[in-house]
Parts: sequence; structure tokens; C-alpha cells
Amino acid sequence: MSGLVVETQPAREPLTVIEVRDALRLDDDVDETLVMSFIIAAREWAENYTGRALITRTMQQWMDGFVPVDMPLWEGWKTGPDVVNYKNHIELALAPAVSVSSISYFTDSGSDDLEYDVTVVDGKFAIDGTSQRTLTLKRNSTYKFKLDDASNSGHPFRLSTTPNGTHAGGSEYTTGVTTSGSAGSAGAYLEITVANDLAVELYYYCANHGDMGGAFIITDQDVETVWSAKNYYVDTIREPARIILRDGGSIPTELRASNALKITYTAGYGVTTQSVPEPIRIAMMQYCAFMYENRGDGEGNVVPMPPKLLTQLLTPYQMMRFGSTPYKGMVRAGIG
Repeated sequence: MSGLVVETQPAREPLTVIEVRDALRLDDDVDETLVMSFIIAAREWAENYTGRALITRTMQQWMDGFVPVDMPLWEGWKTGPDVVNYKNHIELALAPAVSVSSISYFTDSGSDDLEYDVTVVDGKFAIDGTSQRTLTLKRNSTYKFKLDDASNSGHPFRLSTTPNGTHAGGSEYTTGVTTSGSAGSAGAYLEITVANDLAVELYYYCANHGDMGGAFIITDQDVETVWSAKNYYVDTIREPARIILRDGGSIPTELRASNALKITYTAGYGVTTQSVPEPIRIAMMQYCAFMYENRGDGEGNVVPMPPKLLTQLLTPYQMMRFGSTPYKGMVRAGIG
């Protein structure tokens, strides 16, 4: 389904070929590939119907972003701060959830047009106050490094594809680079429009002194940042499981328009066939029998339907969802 990706496939199926073959009273020489295809189809049918992962696997749940809490329409004047509130939890799409390993968010994918202040502190270049800072630059974006601070005097700010530039045998990188004025003078700057074919790293250095610079990471991808676990806690007791914003926790901002949040978590009953509840296994077994008995049917006017008993066995495990999640792009039950 859209927004839900299996990162690590389950190690086995809830039913074995021997179990199904014995239940169907098939000979040992029956094609195992055919029986296994029935098992896989039965498992996907049961998971889609219940909204559950049977054998444990690792999932990625992708969401677009936070949405504000619905506010009533006001008439007249309202006193107090004009703030936007957000719902404080998100539901995980699959049950039973075991644990959440990480939550990442992606910033906007548009071209950057940013400015940075460059100074010299203790003999090192500092970008926006951070000594020898490593920045991530996007291809086809423009960055301006302001060199007008007096501390830059005598320290020409240059770029190279080699760490430490000309001091390590490299050469100055000039593609898409514009310089103006002398370092340390009013209005001095270096500006670069990152080329689409630039390699993954670029380095800044002082043309007069070695070991003053740092690195730029070049990418055409949105920056992925791990959302600190101190901002949330995971409630796996309730089904569906929830990720809940802690008091004082902060919500990521400046997210890209689509698939801005990636939640990586583990879901499933266990890693063995016996871990799966027996009613689900029985329903799968009966579904295999139905498919085997009706193989090749369906060409006439009446399409055979599975017995109602099968869904009755699964109904107690079906995930029921009411209301909405705090993120755009709601996730329906199921995997397929």
C-alpha cells in the first residue's frame, strides 16, 4: 500500500508446505511451488483483512506531515495568542507493533538560496560561528559565503575537490564560483551555484594557510534528520500502537511536501509459525483449501466466494480505526 514499505521481509510463512499438503490430503509429489503460492496468497489475504503483520518484520511507514487540530469557527473578537495546535500522536499502520527503532524527517526539496557568515577563530574558518563546520549543499542551488568580517583579512576563502586544497596538491575549484572583494573588506563574498555533476564532496580552505578549512557534502537528495527520541514515547500496549509527543517535545518543521516522515518499526507476533494465533492459521489453512478446490474456476457467470467462516475466524483480530491520525495521508488497514 502507498506509504507502507516492508524493509525486512518475514523469515518464514505462518504455515508450512507440509502442514498444508497434509491438510489437503495431497500426495508428496504435489508441486511444492503451487502449495507455497497458496500459502503466500492466504497470508497476504489474512494480513490485509486484519491489518496485522503475522510473522515479525521491519516496516517503514511514510507520512506527509503534521496537520493542525480542527478549530471551531469564531465570531467576533478572540483574546489570547494566535497559535496553531497539533494532535499529539500518530497511529502505526500495522499491529501488533513491537518497537520503533527510529523516526526520520526530510526537509524541503526545493533549491536553496542561502547566505553564511564566515569568520576566522583561533586560526580556523568558522561558518555561522561553528569552527570548520561541515555543510550539506544541494546541487543546482546557490550559496553565498560573506567574507566581510575583519578576521578574514589575509585568509582568502577558496574551494577545492581535494581536502586542504592546494596545500595537499589539489587545485582551486572555480566552476559556478563568483568572488567579490578581498577577504576582510566590506562587501567581500564567495558565491557558488552547485553544479549538477559535482561529486559528493567539496572542500573549503585558505589559499595562504593550511588546515583552516572543512568540507561540504554535495547532494541532490533532501536532508534526512533523525527525530530525537526525547521528543516522543511509543505506546505499544494500545492497538493500534501510537507514537505520542512528550510534554515539551518539539515537532519537526520545514518539511518537504510529500513523504516527509519515515517511521521504522518492528511488527508481528513472532518469528515462528507457532507465534501466530491459531484461529488465523486455521483461516489461512481453509483459504488454501478453498483456492485449491476452486483452482481454474471463475470463468462462468458465478465467481466462487470463500466461506464466511474464514472471515468469522479473522474478525476478532481485525483492526478497527475511528477518527483520524495527526498526519496527512491516512493509512488504511492492510499491507497489500
